[in-house]
Amino acid sequence: DFSLHTISDRNTAWKLSQLQGKPVILNFWATWCAPCVKELPGLIEIAKTYRASGLQVIAVSEDKDWETVERFFTRFPKLAPAKEFFTILLDPEGEVANQYGAAQIPESFLINRSFHIDFRLSGEQAWQDPRYAIYYDRILNK
Repeated sequence: DFSLHTISDRNTAWKLSQLQGKPVILNFWATWCAPCVKELPGLIEIAKTYRASGLQVIAVSEDKDWETVERFFTRFPKLAPAKEFFTILLDPEGEVANQYGAAQIPESFLINRSFHIDFRLSGEQAWQDPRYAIYYDRILNK
């Protein structure tokens, strides 16, 4: 488990354990990471598509401050829906990334309803690729 602050409530600690029983995509990213930015539209679409099934997308930014993250969404308004469909967290010291062994970004962990990591995906992902449906089905139904 870990505790960080969200983009929408920077004063209250948010814990991953709040989502126990729900499928989760835990994504480590940064605004300066080109592959991270490139994969965001697909991840937003997956969040929209599977939201009714309970899928939660947690995007942990490795940026140094919230201002950088906010400027990013202002600069790229087409990616701003991430603020609606994801829980966006800030990990400026990389402590949570280290806890998960995320050696690079983007790096994603697909966590099933039993709260076990089923898949670890390193590098940019084609989230909307039909071959990924097996990943989503597994974490939604396990």
